[in-house]
Amino acid sequence: MDKLNDLLFKFTREQKDCYLMGDFNIDLLKYQQHKSTNDFLDTMFSHSLLPMMNRPTRLTSHTSTCIDNIFCNSFIKNNQSVNGLLLTDISDHLPIVLIIPQPYKSKLKYITETVKGKLMFKLKTDRKSTRLNSSHANI
Repeated sequence: MDKLNDLLFKFTREQKDCYLMGDFNIDLLKYQQHKSTNDFLDTMFSHSLLPMMNRPTRLTSHTSTCIDNIFCNSFIKNNQSVNGLLLTDISDHLPIVLIIPQPYKSKLKYITETVKGKLMFKLKTDRKSTRLNSSHANI
């Protein structure tokens, strides 16, 4: 927990927006019964990071847990952000979503190209192109 606290302190000190997301394997629904979960939430709250999910994100036949989340310290004006879960049976984890309206039009564009059978995505700005990721789909 100390390493997490140190990392989050850097964001707090630099006053940067922070979006921390993933499968934390910490069930936020059990914060009252589990000390480590409570400590984790206290750490996040102390850095103004609030969880965007408050319902189960992983469902099995015998359990439902909230272990996937997006923590955010950026508070959107007029509460215009949208967050939620996508209902699908592709996995026992439900995909989590946070949509944040942009106050300006982004100058970022992406382009695609096929290289050795892989679809490549690139971000393109006015000055340069930066490789973002690749998909292993054969085209």
